[in-house]
Amino acid sequence: MVPSTMPEPGGGSVHSGGMGAADDRAPKVLYIVGKGRSGSTLLDIVLGEIDGFFSTGQLRTLWRSGLINRYDCGCEVPVPECEVWSAVLKEAFDPLPDPRRILRLQEGVLSWRSAPRVLRAARRGDAGWPELREYGRILETLYRAIASVTGARVIVDSSKAPVHPGSVGLVPGIVPYVVQLVRDPRAVAYSWRRRKALTGRGEMKEMPRFGPIYSGVSWLVRNVAAERTRGRLDPGRSMVVRYEDLAGRPEETVSAITRMLGEDVPLPFLDERTVKLSTNHTVSGNPIRTTIGEIELRPDREWAERIRPWDRRVVSVLTGPVRRRYGY
Repeated sequence: MVPSTMPEPGGGSVHSGGMGAADDRAPKVLYIVGKGRSGSTLLDIVLGEIDGFFSTGQLRTLWRSGLINRYDCGCEVPVPECEVWSAVLKEAFDPLPDPRRILRLQEGVLSWRSAPRVLRAARRGDAGWPELREYGRILETLYRAIASVTGARVIVDSSKAPVHPGSVGLVPGIVPYVVQLVRDPRAVAYSWRRRKALTGRGEMKEMPRFGPIYSGVSWLVRNVAAERTRGRLDPGRSMVVRYEDLAGRPEETVSAITRMLGEDVPLPFLDERTVKLSTNHTVSGNPIRTTIGEIELRPDREWAERIRPWDRRVVSVLTGPVRRRYGY
C-alpha cells in the first residue's frame, strides 16, 4: 500500500501504517506469471492494498509505455510525472539511463527464443551472458529503490512473463516468489475476442484482439513455461492460483498467498468478497487498475454462455491435457 505522504528518496521510508523496509533486508518480489486476461491486474491491485505491499503492475512495461510513451500510471498521471515513480527512478539511477537501451536489453532477455537460455543460466547458478547480468543488476537496483521509497516488504510484479530472470533467481538482492495464475483457456479466448478499452494513453483506444487459435496456443505455451519457472524455485515459494478461485473465494485465496510469503498481515477485505481499492501506482495493466472504491469479487461466467461454439472446440482441442491438469 502506497504511503500517504511521499518520503524523501533514500530515507528509509515508512508506510502510513507504520511498516518500513530495512535497507539491509532483501525485498520479496512476487511475480504473477501466466496468460493475459486471467485476472493478474485484479490480483495485483488487491495485494497492493495490503500494508507493506506495493503493486507495480506490469513492471516490464516501465521503459516503453511509462518512460518512452509517457502512458499514465494507475494514479492517472503520466508515469514520468508520478510522485512515486519520479522518486523511485531518482533513487535507483540519477541520472536515468536511456530507457531505449534498457528496453533493448529487456527485449533480448525476455523474448521467447531466450527463455531456454535463461533457464539454463538458472540451472548453472549464474547470469549466463553479459546482457542478462546487466539487466539483472538494473532490476535489482529498481526493486531496491521501490522498497526504499515505498517502504514495501513485498513488491508485486504482474509482468506475466513466464520465464523472467527474477523469478528463476537471476536477479541478485531480492527474494523471488511466483504465483502462476491460470484461468479456463476458453474463458481467456472469449475475453481476447471482446472489445476492451485501453486507457492511460491520453486518449481512449482499444486493446488488441485475437482469435481462438492464437489464444489457445499462447495459453498452452505460457502455462507450460510457467511450470518450468516454478520448478526452479523452492516448493514453498511458488503456487498455482486459479482465477475461478480468486474470484469465487477471494479472501481465502489472497490469504493463501500471504501465508506463502510469510506475511501475517490483515487483509484488505470488508467481507469475504468485498475489497476497498485506493489509488495505486501500477505502470500498466487492465483498465480495472484505475478503479477506486468498494468492489465485490465474483466469477465472470459470461463466456460459458456466449463463446462461439467453434472457438470453444478449437481451444479445447489445443489446450487438451494441460487444461485438464488445472481442473478445466
